[in-house]
Amino acid sequence: MKFGSVPLDKAEGAFLAHAVQAVDFKFKKGTRLGSPEIAALQAAGIAEVIVARLDAGDVAEDEAASRLAAVATHQSVRIASPSTGRVNIHAESDGLFIVDREAIDSINKVDPSITIATLAEYAPVSRGQMVATVKIIPFAVPAEKLDAAITAANTTQNLLKVAPWAAKPVGLVATELPSLKPEVMDKTARILQSRLARSGSTLMKEVRVPHCKDSVADAIKALKDEGGESINVGAFI
Repeated sequence: MKFGSVPLDKAEGAFLAHAVQAVDFKFKKGTRLGSPEIAALQAAGIAEVIVARLDAGDVAEDEAASRLAAVATHQSVRIASPSTGRVNIHAESDGLFIVDREAIDSINKVDPSITIATLAEYAPVSRGQMVATVKIIPFAVPAEKLDAAITAANTTQNLLKVAPWAAKPVGLVATELPSLKPEVMDKTARILQSRLARSGSTLMKEVRVPHCKDSVADAIKALKDEGGESINVGAFI
């Protein structure tokens, strides 16, 4: 890729290295100059511009970002359209974000011009939330560098994805003590139900028992027999 100032009649097909603004228009940095753009620049009295020209084998930023992001086309994420060398990736459902951190590190080690950033592993996410972004920093990257990044991404079947929440019936075993007010236990049950609601899970039943291991064990078994797939134990001391 080469940068330099060129006359407008030599600029077609190149990319603007800096934004250019006139009375009637503004062309952003990275705009590819075609006939309409050059005509507008000429009409504004601009004789030359600073541009970037791709070398043979270079891949333009938007195409490069899209090709790398396409490796992450798991059904649980949605890939946005490219813009200025960036492609954002969004969750398709509420759930838990899963990412192969070693593969992401391998991609980012290929070349400083190619980057992919993600949320932290196991972060809870909502539908539509951005979970990752691919960014090509210059206007283009050499094809061999892009291919190396794609190869690194292909070392895993699940570079990044969102595991949807699974609704489960949940039981609660709460231990009682003479000094403990029932209102405190009621509040604990309400808070748990509120947290479960995010995944569509429900508090199927609460069992309050004396504060001893045999009573707790019996309650856990009873809730499991009644269909509880997850049992929470609240020990109030």
